[in-house]
Amino acid sequence: MSREQRGTERTRLRNILTVLAAAVTIAAAGTLTTPAQATPTVASPDPAPLDTGAAVTTPASLDTRALWDGTRPIYFVPTTNRVVFITVDDGIDRNIRWVQLMRSGRWPVVMFPTGEMTDASPAYWRGMLAAGVPLQDHTYSHPDLRWHSTYEQAVQICAGARSIYQATRTKPTIVRPPYGAWNAGTLQAARQCGMRYVVNWDTVVDHGRITYARGYLRPGSIMLLHLTPNFQTDLTVALEAAQRAGLRPAYLTNYLR
Repeated sequence: MSREQRGTERTRLRNILTVLAAAVTIAAAGTLTTPAQATPTVASPDPAPLDTGAAVTTPASLDTRALWDGTRPIYFVPTTNRVVFITVDDGIDRNIRWVQLMRSGRWPVVMFPTGEMTDASPAYWRGMLAAGVPLQDHTYSHPDLRWHSTYEQAVQICAGARSIYQATRTKPTIVRPPYGAWNAGTLQAARQCGMRYVVNWDTVVDHGRITYARGYLRPGSIMLLHLTPNFQTDLTVALEAAQRAGLRPAYLTNYLR
């Protein structure tokens, strides 16, 4: 990000802070006190519904508190279960078809909408929640948090969580920093806002293409998709990749409690 871009982003954030700061309180105890170049889109058939009869839940022996030591985000969940976690960011394309797809397919997907996207269409996100999609925090306006103070980061994270709470009456416990960008202030701000985990990813699916940080999917891999017009294609690619690897999609929120 150039100096000029950073300046523009800081100005934008200050404007948002002016509106939000009075509504968001960061408790001293650390809780939220108020509530590559795009390729052509290829049409894809609806993915087959998931058989959830043998859905994997969190094993009792997995101590989720030990998964995050607070020094860096989680990029994958260390588990011997042959599961993979599909997560979806932002919420730019709030097409009712995606709600219907989640409802009919029963996909164990967790979404991370921004506060702006949540405030713009609260009923949409209530529909997603009703379709079985847990909602977690992705800040309010999607800034690169590395260029902001710990306080500014906390306002962003708390405000994003507050928007989800106001729309759905559910409180996020996981935050994903935009662009996967973070620093020590991000981790501190997340704790101040009552977040139990800071989560990134090790696999990306975008415009029908899949990229692996380690060259392959492994048990506990966290996959990143976005809610765009390509969502159906990307979801199909993610599910097929998991199947080829002998992995089963599972809810990230069942493991990060």
